[in-house]
Amino acid sequence: MTHDKGPVTDKKGIRKVKAYFEFIYNQGKPRLEKNMSLVNAALDMDLGEFNNWIDKERLIINLHCIQKELFPHKKELSPVKLFGLMETYLQKMVK
Repeated sequence: MTHDKGPVTDKKGIRKVKAYFEFIYNQGKPRLEKNMSLVNAALDMDLGEFNNWIDKERLIINLHCIQKELFPHKKELSPVKLFGLMETYLQKMVK
């Protein structure tokens, strides 16, 4: 089995990815409900067991999906804007 564009995995891997998405949703939703920006919400989150996963900047995209669900009236961000926010997140993580 494969998930998204990641490596080939098994049922255990699928369960880990599901746990990751549930974790992101449960951590991200309250932050977004407080009107935190995507970058600030991401920076505020302790990724715990998922902290060593690669491509942490994808968190911005995941949070944007949650934001669209919570606030469907808000304008969807363009891919260019989202990539910019991903870069901002990475730069602020390093500081």
